[in-house]
Amino acid sequence: MSQVNSSNSSNQPENPDVDTVRAALVRSLIHGRYMVVDCFEEGNVTSFVTTRLGGMSRAPYDSFNLALHVGDDPVQVSQNRLQMRSDFGLAQICFMEQTHSNRVQIVDAHNRSQDTFECDGLVTREQGVGLAVMTADCLPLLLCDQAERVIAAVHCGWRGLAQGIVENAVAAMESIGAQRSRIDAYLGPAIGPNSFEVGAEVRDAFLAQSPDNALCFRPEHCLDKQQHEQVLASLSAGSLALGAMAFSRISDSPDEACAVGKQVHAPAGQGAASAQAVELATQNVAGKYWCDIFGLTVLALRRAGASDIIFGGRYDTFMQHSVFYSHRRANPTGRIASVICLNRD
Repeated sequence: MSQVNSSNSSNQPENPDVDTVRAALVRSLIHGRYMVVDCFEEGNVTSFVTTRLGGMSRAPYDSFNLALHVGDDPVQVSQNRLQMRSDFGLAQICFMEQTHSNRVQIVDAHNRSQDTFECDGLVTREQGVGLAVMTADCLPLLLCDQAERVIAAVHCGWRGLAQGIVENAVAAMESIGAQRSRIDAYLGPAIGPNSFEVGAEVRDAFLAQSPDNALCFRPEHCLDKQQHEQVLASLSAGSLALGAMAFSRISDSPDEACAVGKQVHAPAGQGAASAQAVELATQNVAGKYWCDIFGLTVLALRRAGASDIIFGGRYDTFMQHSVFYSHRRANPTGRIASVICLNRD
């Protein structure tokens, strides 16, 4: 991946507002380690996101690293995983050997004892089986049809998103009983739209998937948010209205609202982006772009026919690297886990 803008370099002094938000977030953590995901309240679901705090791993993996593939001491990683299961009383958590693909695996009675699956999405209706997605800038997506009690954990890196990992996960959920329009979503911590610099080849991959995806790429030289929002303002009255989503949810300094527990993104409308808006968003010079991976995931959920109410999307791993791991900030580094589990009756 390309280098980040020098203004975001890790040797720059922290913004005091970032420190304030970080302090509030840390005070809210369960056991000093976890953010509880409370948006799946009606489905008898346990769901949480880990941080990098409160574990056994030593630098540069300090300290609650849950990944075995990043070079950390496997004994310490195992201790961290045991701690996570103990803290939530989970007898089993299924992990993924994530490969940035669009492959989704259904966990059922035949394979539920398996610890690791080679895929980027796990789906189940088995009770007592946790599904985990590990990330350090990519977007962890948790899905739940609370009525039918079908859940999923999805690894949304840009390659998997461009290949349809979200659409495949929703289809897999439907295949075991979920109804698409009832699938709620939680967008976990990921690199924010003012931190994720990509090349033209990434944008081209998403434009090949859908022209609407152009609205999630801001040219690098277009540093003025107001200028870019004027481009997005050309959307027709019934369009997706991504402008507010792209910039109010995560700002250059993490949004103060990220210190609040549950957050909801309610789409402003349905329909496709206007041809004029897409043209304006793509006619800038080729080169580097700021990419909104949250927006791309929302668009994928809409294409898949999932619920219009989407939770989360408040945390920028790059900006909040003292709480979350960020591969772009430091490599090697650890991985957080976003976990969802159907509780036993």
